[in-house]
Amino acid sequence: TYSVRPSGYYDTPTDYVNLLDAIINWFFYFIVLISIIMLLWAAYTYLTAGDDEEKIKRAKSIIIYAVIALVVAIVSSGIPLLIKTFLLGP
Repeated sequence: TYSVRPSGYYDTPTDYVNLLDAIINWFFYFIVLISIIMLLWAAYTYLTAGDDEEKIKRAKSIIIYAVIALVVAIVSSGIPLLIKTFLLGP
């Protein structure tokens, strides 16, 4: 007889790693999109600042945070490979 598994049932480490991979991929693209929006906002703030040092300082701060977000997204995209290596071997 055949046993039918419900959809979305996880029973092997590979299933869990694939789920984690999908979640982190979604997270990666979301963070990249937010970072691009932040960079555009910082560029707009910087270009419209004129001689206002406070706006220039705020724009530079936004750029730094956007770059940090991109670095976090890139590092997090490597996590599934690391977990696959530990759980499933090379």
